[in-house]
Amino acid sequence: METDKDLDLEALLIKVYNRAEIDGEAYLGNFGTAIKRIDPSFDYRNYQVASLKKLIKSCDDIFHITQETNDRFYFTLKMKLEGVEGKLTKCFKGQGYGFANYNKSKFFVHKSEFINPEDWKNVNPGSIIKFQFDEKNSKNENEIRALNISIAS
Repeated sequence: METDKDLDLEALLIKVYNRAEIDGEAYLGNFGTAIKRIDPSFDYRNYQVASLKKLIKSCDDIFHITQETNDRFYFTLKMKLEGVEGKLTKCFKGQGYGFANYNKSKFFVHKSEFINPEDWKNVNPGSIIKFQFDEKNSKNENEIRALNISIAS
């Protein structure tokens, strides 16, 4: 069972990743710099690991390691590739858009991003949807665009 501390760590790591990544992946050194800028009090040792690298490796449900050598460690955000499930919080059917939440993040939902166009007709606030996302295609840094949307089963 996830605790609030786990959710807070996941939200922080995703926020840091979004600041540190370049061309779809993050370098550990840039990630470490970004995490100290966002939360100067952050200490990976509070999570029973010996290094930031080990913390990232322990979060294999969030991150996918793309390159690991003695002096290089790059990783991507796994949920961008595989998708997440979020709750539709607002739905403006006539205008063709709405908003969903996943783990303290707000996502912009547009009917054109549904894999099955009929699904847009069947969703309402409270519906659970599955989607991928790409914050680089978002117009507002507080709202990330949901892509490849489907109704979660």
